[in-house]
Amino acid sequence: MRRIRRSGALTLTGIALLGAPLGAQQTVHEVELPTGMAQEVVAFVNDPATLRFEGDALIPRGRTVEGPLALVGGILTVDGEVRGDVVVLNGDLILGDEGVVTGDVLVVGGSLTRGTSSRVGGLVTLYARGLPLGQEDGRLVLREDRRRDRPALYIGGSRLSIRAGTGYNRVEGLPILLGPVINTGGRYPLRFDALATFRTQSGLSLDDMGYWIRLEQALGGGPRFRLGAAAYSEVQAMEGRGVADLESSLATLLFHRDLRDYFQNEGWQAYLDMTALEAPVTARLTYRLEDHYEVAVGDPWTLLRRDSEWRPNPLVGRGTLSSLEAELEVDNRNNPENPSDGWYLNASIRRGLDGDLEIPSYRQSPTGPELAPTPVSTSSTLATLDLRRHARVDPVSDLRLRVLISGALDRKPLPPQWQSALGGEGSLPGYPRFSLDCGARSQPVLVTEGERDRTTYPFYGCDRTALFQAEYRGELSFDLDLSPDGESWDSWSWWPNVDLTVAWLVFLDAGRGWSFTPGGADTETLADVGAGFLLGKLGFYWAYPLNGEDRDVNFFVRLQYRF
Repeated sequence: MRRIRRSGALTLTGIALLGAPLGAQQTVHEVELPTGMAQEVVAFVNDPATLRFEGDALIPRGRTVEGPLALVGGILTVDGEVRGDVVVLNGDLILGDEGVVTGDVLVVGGSLTRGTSSRVGGLVTLYARGLPLGQEDGRLVLREDRRRDRPALYIGGSRLSIRAGTGYNRVEGLPILLGPVINTGGRYPLRFDALATFRTQSGLSLDDMGYWIRLEQALGGGPRFRLGAAAYSEVQAMEGRGVADLESSLATLLFHRDLRDYFQNEGWQAYLDMTALEAPVTARLTYRLEDHYEVAVGDPWTLLRRDSEWRPNPLVGRGTLSSLEAELEVDNRNNPENPSDGWYLNASIRRGLDGDLEIPSYRQSPTGPELAPTPVSTSSTLATLDLRRHARVDPVSDLRLRVLISGALDRKPLPPQWQSALGGEGSLPGYPRFSLDCGARSQPVLVTEGERDRTTYPFYGCDRTALFQAEYRGELSFDLDLSPDGESWDSWSWWPNVDLTVAWLVFLDAGRGWSFTPGGADTETLADVGAGFLLGKLGFYWAYPLNGEDRDVNFFVRLQYRF
């Protein structure tokens, strides 16, 4: 795309980045290709020097194609090597595990799927909106987009959204979000969401309905900005790291085992997002004013263990809290979904500004005295650091390291809804869930609600935790040939794109917690080792604890990579 690079550098910020060679991790996301650049791209496709495909096309493994190369309408699968630039218009690009593009990649009106070790020598640029294309005398032409002739009140991206919330859980059952989602067109779109949350646990009652309303405006400049505000009433997980929403949902639905604890969160927030174009850096600044309180456990349907009692939700700091949070993310990994090389950093700091929080009164035994409500500091500072290093060892193996630290900077007790706990498949899989919770679940307490007592826990976990994880992974190379006799599998273009890459791994984890909360206690350092094998993202693992009293092997299944 050398011609595009010269003529488009002054009209499109994203393409201007093509002026310098960048690594494959440099990916620019845009909404719409400007008209001037669209003409240049069409000219590039029509150039006799460009190898052009229409419909699905495959560059098989071991094949080298001299570029430039273009595909219009369909799916381009690159399992071999393309020496030059690649343009895909109104279609999708799939780079296989051994797929290589030595030049730049431009995808307009489609998606990009990348294999574990695929490589791109230049910049990857993605435009969400496709082009109105036609043909005249065998040449590709740019048609007039009729949407531009419609009245100014036309809403090009409006739809009615019906989707599940964060997952099936023991408080809401399945939260169902329903409402309009509106995205305006243009280079700097406006987004508006107005979603009502219906909870199957309450029978879709309007009295127990939550909501999420958001207004967000994209802004221009060198870095991309998004300015937004949202109002909400939602059931929120106290700690969502470690396990995916789907994993927690299936554990709840199938095995009567909810992996998370929850609280009710109502209020509003205003935020400013920044995405740098020249570097893989994003930042976010958020102000929140919220009301927090605990939620009762319901009785949603489960496949197994229907007669078992659900684990109670712990107490939280009830009341109003205002806070300011700054978050920074740096991600230069070669593949964010399954990286084998690069760094990832997510750092945040959240400062309580004002409010009125307190732990409600409770009793430590049925006959014990009722303890008075306990005030909770609203000026605490919570900091979190998630640092990961992915290092390629050889073409089929890599080493992965992670340090995760979360907790109070000022040694003040955190509100329980800000605390963290370790243990279980998401952190220390050799130990049960909440093994390192600084004693929060060692002595349940009783809270009086009306004329009944409810069993709960006085807090959620530790005021500070540290986790170290190391993993060595290698791929197993073998041929899986399911094609008919006498036919080449590469000649079939309709098989599903399912990742069944087989890999093996060994891992080590270690963690510890500290408490500044009255009644809490620092934990010991726990460590485990383990091994497993993967079929794509589907993983089968065995973990063994290195210390503690109960030292049994734990077998578990994951639907995503550990980190």
